[in-house]
Amino acid sequence: MNLGSRMRGQIGGRKRMGKMIVMSTAEYDPELWERCDMAESLPQYYMSILATTYDNPYLTADQLGAIERRIKDPEKRKQLMKSERPLPRGNEFTPELLEPCQSRKMDDVMRHARENNLRGYYVEEAQRAGTVL
Repeated sequence: MNLGSRMRGQIGGRKRMGKMIVMSTAEYDPELWERCDMAESLPQYYMSILATTYDNPYLTADQLGAIERRIKDPEKRKQLMKSERPLPRGNEFTPELLEPCQSRKMDDVMRHARENNLRGYYVEEAQRAGTVL
């Protein structure tokens, strides 16, 4: 991670911008990704730019191919070369594992209750939560 501060003080009589600039690879870092997500909810204060390796105009097709070959794991390649968010660590459940636990009948009950505004039925959402129950 590279951190550059342009927060306070003056340079040559000119005020600083009041900004902090953070650059990083797309590694697993929940706090950093949380900051990245703040650009969606608070765009007046945050900006996130996800640049990929392919955005670098100075890399040739041969060089890109060499980098791709060095990163054997396809998920890691997407993460590092395409700035894709890594999967969370811990005790996660894959969608394939959760699928047998789902019930269309219960989905219908929930849908009916929500459409008819029945008490006790509500939906909570979280950005980028993945598969949740």
